[in-house]
Amino acid sequence: MSYNVCFLVFLSCLLLLGVTFATNMEQTTIVIDVTRQIAEIDENFVCATLDWWPPEKCNYDQCPWGYASLINLTLRIRIGGSLQDQVIYDVGDLKTPCTQFKKSDDGLFGFSEGCLYMERWDELNRFFHATGYVNKP
Repeated sequence: MSYNVCFLVFLSCLLLLGVTFATNMEQTTIVIDVTRQIAEIDENFVCATLDWWPPEKCNYDQCPWGYASLINLTLRIRIGGSLQDQVIYDVGDLKTPCTQFKKSDDGLFGFSEGCLYMERWDELNRFFHATGYVNKP
């Protein structure tokens, strides 16, 4: 149901922009059939939104975009994050079981250590090579 809510908010924003910038307005009726699903995403969906604003894009004397736009951003993929120090890598002669992160009251940020299986590392490596990602310092 959250997909429907997000879509309705998005659609409302588009309608507001259309009303704001339109020179010729006419009444329109939009019907949204919420009983029919046309797409589905699963729990593995990851989305990162980047915008196209040039560095000169400013509002109220604030220019927040700087060089963080698709047109001038150096894209980098960082593997790591908050639980990085809790990751065990399944390489060599691993002395502990290779298990996924689990909720744990005594763990960092409420999670246990987690293991990155070699098979998953290989999948990530193939993905980076297939997309032309090059690791640069």
